[in-house]
Amino acid sequence: MNSFLFRLTFAQNPITHAERTYQQGMYQAPRHWLRTVTKWLVVAISLIVFGMAFVTSYTDTNPAVLIEQYAPLMALLIIVAAGYHIYLMFHTMILAANSISREKEGLTWDLLVLTGINARQIVRGKWWAIIQLQFRRYLLLSLLRTGVAIVLGVAIGSYTYKCTVLNFVALLYPNVLTLVLCAVFGTIFTLANLAITAACGVLGSVSSRSSAAAIVRGFTNQIFLTLLVTAPVIYAIHQRLFYYPAWSIKYLSSFEFLYAGLALLDSGLMVVSSPLYGSYRPRKQNLTVSIGPTSGDWVIAVCIALLLSIFLIWLTLWRAEKSAIAAMATPVNA
Repeated sequence: MNSFLFRLTFAQNPITHAERTYQQGMYQAPRHWLRTVTKWLVVAISLIVFGMAFVTSYTDTNPAVLIEQYAPLMALLIIVAAGYHIYLMFHTMILAANSISREKEGLTWDLLVLTGINARQIVRGKWWAIIQLQFRRYLLLSLLRTGVAIVLGVAIGSYTYKCTVLNFVALLYPNVLTLVLCAVFGTIFTLANLAITAACGVLGSVSSRSSAAAIVRGFTNQIFLTLLVTAPVIYAIHQRLFYYPAWSIKYLSSFEFLYAGLALLDSGLMVVSSPLYGSYRPRKQNLTVSIGPTSGDWVIAVCIALLLSIFLIWLTLWRAEKSAIAAMATPVNA
């Protein structure tokens, strides 16, 4: 698996170069000053949220007060981040679904097969070209999602604490290390979503002769394969949590593992933001808010979720390569 990922990341082939050149020539991003200003305003808000959480954690103060005070800006951040994520997913799927079906519609697929390039090079080359094309946009998205994770985590934790009215406990907010890990893990999950979407689009493109059918198959593949990997994991964790409560108390402070099972469905948002909900401990010296340690259970849960993402990427590309082998044996005009 490691050698596979290494060759996949660093090896360049002519398919990658040709596909990236074509997509860059075809893609003309519409620009408008209002769209640009809104984008960078939201990025600034996200960075301010992260800096605010960093400072409040360092100074042992409650970040929920500032988030509640600037609630309209926080709502704008969430709305723009969600819209931008949906837009990028659709755009990535369209690019990937068009990668091979375009060859078939243009009657150049048979010529590509005659060049002697094997199915693995075609699939990996098309997939990697899409990732290179969308990489910067998804990095920008990761900045927005980091801010959203902090806002949601702190807001949910503060609301839960107020509803429980536990006067004998203090609320523990995450420390600086936890915030940094949330940003790093959130970026990795965002890029993993790019890789999964591109892989499902290429799989749909291999199996289709038209771009429209490839897009539909791409989304269908993503939904089906995600549920195929996620459902057994969620079921196993659910059984373990609710039928073995002693195991749950010993090894799991909350539901991080369950969030890890859902990571493929929400691109890791819940599992990344879960330590930001806060935890509780007996209050000392009238202290109502304090800073808690980084949860080892949470780090393990995130690693499990990342392994599931890597497995889904490998599974999708493997299916695409098998489909490409079958497609290469069948002429387009047959």
